[in-house]
Amino acid sequence: MKDLIGRWAAGDEAAGETLYRNYFDRVRDFLASRGVKRADAEDIAQDALIAGLDSLREGAKPEQLTAWIIGIAKHVSARQTHLLLRTI
Repeated sequence: MKDLIGRWAAGDEAAGETLYRNYFDRVRDFLASRGVKRADAEDIAQDALIAGLDSLREGAKPEQLTAWIIGIAKHVSARQTHLLLRTI
């Protein structure tokens, strides 16, 4: 996995696509298991993975990639819930 992250950080778009594909289902399924509707879970997973990939490209070096990405997804989900509640 570190090889993929290194390649992504160096500008290899294919490595980023592979990371995205490897983690999308895990993140979406985690969110769905917490009661997030599937369509919303897919949107949140996408936003979280894009944010995570951006951070990796900027030099982030998480100890546990899956836990780190799930953490980002939790924050994205909380932010979206907060914004939704503000419009009600």
